[in-house]
Amino acid sequence: MKTLFTVFLLIVLTFSPSRLFAESDINFFEVNSAIENVHNRYIVQTKGEKPLEGAVFTVKDIKQGVPVTVSLEVKGEGHIYIRTEETDRRGKFLQQQTSKRLTLSDEWQRIRFPVTFSMDAQLIDVLIVTSYKQKTEFQFKNVKVLSQ
Repeated sequence: MKTLFTVFLLIVLTFSPSRLFAESDINFFEVNSAIENVHNRYIVQTKGEKPLEGAVFTVKDIKQGVPVTVSLEVKGEGHIYIRTEETDRRGKFLQQQTSKRLTLSDEWQRIRFPVTFSMDAQLIDVLIVTSYKQKTEFQFKNVKVLSQ
C-alpha cells in the first residue's frame, strides 16, 4: 500500500502543472529601497535616487529553454518594470528581458510576464523595479514563477 501511494504521488507531481517557485520559497532583497513584509504583502519604498529601484529575488534550479511565467499582484504609485537577468554557471551575464512599462494604481493588478531562459542560464534574477528616477511606494504579493 505504501509503495502504491508513493507511485501515485510521483505521478501526480510529475504530470501536474509545474510550479517552480512560490512566494514562500523566495527571499526578496532591496534595490536602493526599503522592503517591509506585512502579512505576506511586501511594501517597497524607493529612495528616488535613480531608475530601477525596488526588489529582486533569485530563481535557482531553472529548466533552460523552457518557457516560464513570472506572476504577481502589484499596486501603488508610479511605473514599474519586471526584468529578468540571466547568468551562466561562471557568473557571466547572458541576457535580460524586460516587461513593458506597467502603470500602478490603488487596485491590485495581476501581472504575468512570460519569458524563456537561454540554454546556458544557471541563475536568474527577477527584478520588480521603478521605470525611472522616482521616490515612490508600491506593494506586491502572490509572487510565483510557473513553468508553462
